[in-house]
Amino acid sequence: QFNIFYEADSAWTAPTLVNSWANIAGDVDSGYRLENGRVYLNGAVDGGSSSTTITTLPAGYRPYLTVRDPSGGGKFTISSAGVITAQATGPISFTGYSFEAIG
Repeated sequence: QFNIFYEADSAWTAPTLVNSWANIAGDVDSGYRLENGRVYLNGAVDGGSSSTTITTLPAGYRPYLTVRDPSGGGKFTISSAGVITAQATGPISFTGYSFEAIG
């Protein structure tokens, strides 16, 4: 048995985008937040290359296991270390995506 301790709920936070990934002008800026033990993602990015890191989520905002883009398009993965990696070239939308956080 193990215990899961969640961080407190948070406001939307803008991630540090790397490897030429940038918010798409005219779309909602990318962000993440924690609510009731789930991490919610928002926004869309473009400009980077496949197989590169888009951003890294901080501790408390990471999945227990690697999770994949649920859209069926397989455009990104999020590792248990919080690394969001592009699996395709952009644009990549995060809006509406969520997963259970491990604290």
